[in-house]
Amino acid sequence: MGKCVHSAVINAPVDQVWQVLRNFHDLSWTKAIESLEPVGDGVDQRPRAHFSVSNH
Repeated sequence: MGKCVHSAVINAPVDQVWQVLRNFHDLSWTKAIESLEPVGDGVDQRPRAHFSVSNH
């Protein structure tokens, strides 16, 4: 399986950032994801993200 890594500097207090990111399955904060769908069942369930491709 491939691996994707991305980093960014966020101009906000760390507590505020973690408040948004702590729910791993909620990716509504990013504009790059068009949709999410559940994959698997129970504790093995994870989101599959469909990304938009932009030439900005």
